[in-house]
Amino acid sequence: KILLCAVPQLGEHGMLPWDVHWAETRFLFECLTQQDAVVVLSLHPKSDPAAYQPLADEFGALIAQRRAYELIPACDVFVATFSGTVMAAIGCGVPTVVIDFYGLNYSYFDNEPGIMIVNQHADLAPILERLFNDQEYYAQVALAQQTRGPEWILLDGLCTRRITDELYQLMAGVS
Repeated sequence: KILLCAVPQLGEHGMLPWDVHWAETRFLFECLTQQDAVVVLSLHPKSDPAAYQPLADEFGALIAQRRAYELIPACDVFVATFSGTVMAAIGCGVPTVVIDFYGLNYSYFDNEPGIMIVNQHADLAPILERLFNDQEYYAQVALAQQTRGPEWILLDGLCTRRITDELYQLMAGVS
């Protein structure tokens, strides 16, 4: 099984002091790697892979060379903060854990049955354990994501055509 994590970039964005960011990252990597899964870390473009590599090595996690949205369709569970990548996970039917230990409290995904929002550190490991060890629960969450996917993302192979049509319509209105 593959657990993909879009690593929070709260230090990079100045939302947390660096020492707190690294402590939070250590906690996260430790929880993720306790599961019976290959843990793949997707770093934000603002993140320096060399800075994260020692911690990834310490916990046996892999740093991806590709962006999260490219890897989401291949993973079994996705972990992220509030991010557009969560929409991609919903669209792909991938059970997703949104971590919000930082009090952001966005309501984007509050009513999504395939999204588990975790506000307390102590709740993360049990939720991950249930997703990886309770097949019936995992199937229920995955089905919820698959059911809601079309509400969040359209995967019909016609995106380029729709964009091109829109551009032609916009250009037709220009004299």
